[in-house]
Amino acid sequence: KTYALRDVTSTIDSVPLIAASIASKKLALATDAVVFDVKVGRGAFMTTRDDARELARMLLALMAAARRPACAVLTRMDDPLGRSVGHSLEVCEALDVLQDGGDSGLRDLALELVAALLELTGFEPRLHPREALRSGAAYERFAALVRAQGGDLASFERAPPHARVAIRQEVTSDAGGFVHAVDASRIAGAVHALGAGRRVKDEDVDRAVGVVLDAAVGARVGRGDRIAMVYARETASAEAAAELVASAFAVQSEVAQPMTPVLEWIGRRLPG
Repeated sequence: KTYALRDVTSTIDSVPLIAASIASKKLALATDAVVFDVKVGRGAFMTTRDDARELARMLLALMAAARRPACAVLTRMDDPLGRSVGHSLEVCEALDVLQDGGDSGLRDLALELVAALLELTGFEPRLHPREALRSGAAYERFAALVRAQGGDLASFERAPPHARVAIRQEVTSDAGGFVHAVDASRIAGAVHALGAGRRVKDEDVDRAVGVVLDAAVGARVGRGDRIAMVYARETASAEAAAELVASAFAVQSEVAQPMTPVLEWIGRRLPG
């Protein structure tokens, strides 16, 4: 109810409310330590590094007051993290990462967060985190967590919600060259308009709709190449979303290099 109210009162980006929401859930669990991944950029609640630092420091202060070891990392969210945007689609991408697949940038960031958590706790795992992905141990542990909470992961994987949507709309590039940017805020806006977000307090969210990106920053694309796929319930919403997704891509003739998502760490004692 609180989330729904914040959606429609334009208080999602209130730093005290964000900090209280996040910290209360972490403190309600018997966690040994916490690593906060604070997003910053066009597609994040915190659009500037100063605001992101303020949130990170407030979170760490709350953890310190509760005597809970913690650190925070500011990560870039100008471009989407990973390739999938939408409830069901993102879960499937996370499952791919847990099986050593999925987007390499998303996988590498996840491993970096795990490394920081291990440093905070001093825990020495039986398997290196990357080996836990390769061996299937990470996926099996997640599956056990789902089972323990009464979930049916196998059923979800056989028929994820997005697989049942009626409309799939291709998005093609208007120009040839290299992708220099993918505006995360426009992608988010397109997915919200498809029904994945609330416009009024009591509205349900559609967990099946979303967007899968075929090209990321640094990729070379030709005019007319597919750069994304929209999953929608209706043709009109699919076409509107496709137009917005296309406008999110900045394609130029010069070669572009993808940028690391990590901007800075706060409260982490880096080796050396």
